[in-house]
Amino acid sequence: MRDPVAGISAATAVFIFSGSQFQGPGEPGNQLETGSAVFFRRRGDALWSSLPMKFDGDQGNNKYYAALLPPNTFATGDVVEYYLRIPFSDHLTTFVHGSDTNSLATPLETAAQADPFSFTVQASGTLVSLDSADLQVRAFLDSGELTLAGPDLQGSPHANVITFFAPTVRVAGTTLPLAPIRDAKKVPNGLELTYDLAGATVVAQLTFPGEGVMQYEIVGWNGVVAEQTIVTVRSHASEHFFGFGEKFDSLDQAGKVVRTVTMDDPGIKRDHSYKAAPWFLSTRGYGFHLDSSAESLFDLRASHADSYSVTNPFPTLRFRVVYGPNLSDVLTRFTAYSGRPFLPPPWVFGPWISSDIWRSGGEVRYAVSNFAGNFKGRGIPPPPSSSIRLGRSLTTI
Repeated sequence: MRDPVAGISAATAVFIFSGSQFQGPGEPGNQLETGSAVFFRRRGDALWSSLPMKFDGDQGNNKYYAALLPPNTFATGDVVEYYLRIPFSDHLTTFVHGSDTNSLATPLETAAQADPFSFTVQASGTLVSLDSADLQVRAFLDSGELTLAGPDLQGSPHANVITFFAPTVRVAGTTLPLAPIRDAKKVPNGLELTYDLAGATVVAQLTFPGEGVMQYEIVGWNGVVAEQTIVTVRSHASEHFFGFGEKFDSLDQAGKVVRTVTMDDPGIKRDHSYKAAPWFLSTRGYGFHLDSSAESLFDLRASHADSYSVTNPFPTLRFRVVYGPNLSDVLTRFTAYSGRPFLPPPWVFGPWISSDIWRSGGEVRYAVSNFAGNFKGRGIPPPPSSSIRLGRSLTTI
């Protein structure tokens, strides 16, 4: 048993109870205090933590044990998993697990770990929500937070929750949150949110322009002159990020700061690239697209271990969250609105010889004579024509 069952925020203390029959008809079971424990973790963590379950009292034919998960143990958006270990004086130790509607008992701890109880930590305060197919967006009026909930890879509805803190805006050198939300009303295919910003009002629209795609845009500044906007999203160490166009430093950008600006450095490029994109895929089953052609900054848990932030140094804010949860579906939905490339000509699929820098004609001739001229000897199929692509130039042999 869990108290409360629903509506659990980060500031909520959660009691976990177990009740065992110790007398009366049927086969008795005498639970022991020593060894009774609740094991818990944030979904995605490798390790389980535990708390002892203490004797709580008798009632009828049962005696109860309880453990308390203290407030602020977890953060908004976290999915908390837990199971119980129940030792007996007259039975084998039992592990209790399952769901809020179906409690299961097993002698195998591994089975309990594979199918634990769970609950999602919600933002506190009054909220408004909107459903779009199997997605649900929730706007919390007091804090200005937003959550987007969708199915996980097992198909459990609203099990994957992405938490967006209240966006922040820098005005006259001071960074201020867009909070609270003073008014929320439904508009075609979405919500319109009116924020308080230090006494001024800012209006944003949250819509679903396509299947599995949520768009957030500030549509009314009402005289506020913004210097930059920042979106901060709850993230965990198990989350990884891929994308941003062409990257030379690493495939996974978790723990890095990515500056999306086009730069063509010769030689060692580090984070610079000449095909930059303000877009990434998350292993949590979604993509994030900052809809801007200007320079921007993605801090992917480099500064904070539990969140990433996206900074747009301009007085605009529009972004899209493209949901999966399969990453192939994320890419399909993203390219459906961003565009898909045409099929290149056949020579593109032939052999390529690439160098970041061609310093002289001699280097080109060396590459042609020693590499391109010996495809057959190297077991490489010949190119489809008499032309070989050398980096960015076309050399005919």
